[in-house]
Amino acid sequence: DYTFRYENDREPFKNISREVFLIKGMSFLLGIFLKYFWFKKLRVLKKIQIEAGALDKPVISEMEISIRICYIFLLSKYITHLLKLLRVDQIYQAMYYDNFGLASGLASHNLSLKNHCVQHGGQSENNPAFGSWKVMSDKGYAFLPDYFLCWNEASSRSVDSWCKRMSKHSSKVIGYSWIELWKKKLSKKYNLSSEAINNIPNILITLQPSVDFKNSFVFEFIKTSKLEVNWLLRVHPRQESDIFLASMEEYFIENENIYIKSSTEPLPLLMMNSKLHITFFSSSVYEAKYCDLKSVIIDKRGLDYFPDLLENGDAELALESQKLKEIIQKIL
Repeated sequence: DYTFRYENDREPFKNISREVFLIKGMSFLLGIFLKYFWFKKLRVLKKIQIEAGALDKPVISEMEISIRICYIFLLSKYITHLLKLLRVDQIYQAMYYDNFGLASGLASHNLSLKNHCVQHGGQSENNPAFGSWKVMSDKGYAFLPDYFLCWNEASSRSVDSWCKRMSKHSSKVIGYSWIELWKKKLSKKYNLSSEAINNIPNILITLQPSVDFKNSFVFEFIKTSKLEVNWLLRVHPRQESDIFLASMEEYFIENENIYIKSSTEPLPLLMMNSKLHITFFSSSVYEAKYCDLKSVIIDKRGLDYFPDLLENGDAELALESQKLKEIIQKIL
């Protein structure tokens, strides 16, 4: 979605889809051309990928790197023009490390505008976008946000571990206002009187596009466990499509207690109506914590991303069916 909206306006006042499409085409052609001038540097990046990751081949090819560099550079030039045109004096973004985020960061740096990154997920020291960086410049970097606005002290510490010696970058704990707004005001607009469907407890499972749910142990578990619960399967926004939702419905057509929930259904509302939250390694564990809902992490990657929540008892780990069943029975 390449639209621009004023605050509280549903209709966009500008759509830059055509401009972005043109920039992508120009970047492709320019990237192919410049690849031959950047040959030595690209070979170094290829070597670093292979050696650092102990891989047979690089994750990103030299051509892809060349094209992406050109795309981010050209996109930053166009965003610079937009920021001037719209008289923007500072920017806020949730994801600084995708193409648009990096280009926006570079544009704001060149215009001396303040660039804020508002936390939208887990920021442990093992998250490569926020922690455990070893090689840093004392002056900081043009692509990185000036301010990292964090939910809690643990998230802030991950950023401080590498940016505290630089004047350009810093972190600040601002809390999680979206959840607080839901708990105090927005929830009153919805019917929260019925905590469960048919007076049976709800267990919420938040899905992720990076995980093959159908081939996970929990897929078969919820179909065959015979636990007296309702399973609420909420899809990720990137999974939101009629085709995917229909396929999920088809998987569980014979299970009357399994409900597929669209990503358009507010996550806090589902959590407030659930007795337990299950996820692979989604940062929705933080939303669950703020909603006073216990989480169960069912993927070993959660050990790296959420050690604080596991240590504090806000979440538990279950890597196989029997352990998950024991936790559910204990909580219910």
